[in-house]
Amino acid sequence: MDNFNEALSKLEGAKVSEIRILSYTRPDLAGIHKKKPEFMEIPIKGGEMEERIEFAKSLVGSQLKVDSVFRVGQLVDVTAVTKGHGWQGVVRRFGIELLRHKAGKGRWRVGSLGSRHPPYVTWRVPRAGQTGYHKRTEYNKRILMMGDLTKGDLDLSPKGGFKNYGILRSQYILLSGSVPGPAKRFVFIRHPIRPSYAELPAPEVYYVSSIGWLGR
Repeated sequence: MDNFNEALSKLEGAKVSEIRILSYTRPDLAGIHKKKPEFMEIPIKGGEMEERIEFAKSLVGSQLKVDSVFRVGQLVDVTAVTKGHGWQGVVRRFGIELLRHKAGKGRWRVGSLGSRHPPYVTWRVPRAGQTGYHKRTEYNKRILMMGDLTKGDLDLSPKGGFKNYGILRSQYILLSGSVPGPAKRFVFIRHPIRPSYAELPAPEVYYVSSIGWLGR
């Protein structure tokens, strides 16, 4: 706290254009075998600069809950690193069609790399290379349900746990749609930057299947 108070004293009389808070994740609360947390800076927007500073002071040393940032029924953007598939050919990487069965030098390749001039291969020609393990953002995922097992909310863990993950132990979010990346990979959720439709009321969830991946 001494360093924090010293940093606050430097703000007096200084020209401040943006306020950011340094936050980190708690992998131990999720029950995954990971010790090193993820650090990130979150900017604070809206209101006067003095109000932002006071709001940032109130967050120091506290734990941010999911329901304090998002609400059920709103849209969010999800960012994560996709599943890695290593070095793949053009058929799997770009989905091009196989050549005829009597084609020379193989079928799993590009039929032509381009014209004679210009004398180089353009970036538009499908080529083999790294597939997956890319940072991608999925837009406008709707929040269907939020809960916290520490408060006695509904446990959505299927029988036997989620595949390659396990069971839920703390807070969770139920989204409509897919999320990039494999199980246990860090997922960043933010407010939508281009919502597709107007605000809708909170959805009513009547049934959540708890059947395991093995069908029992």
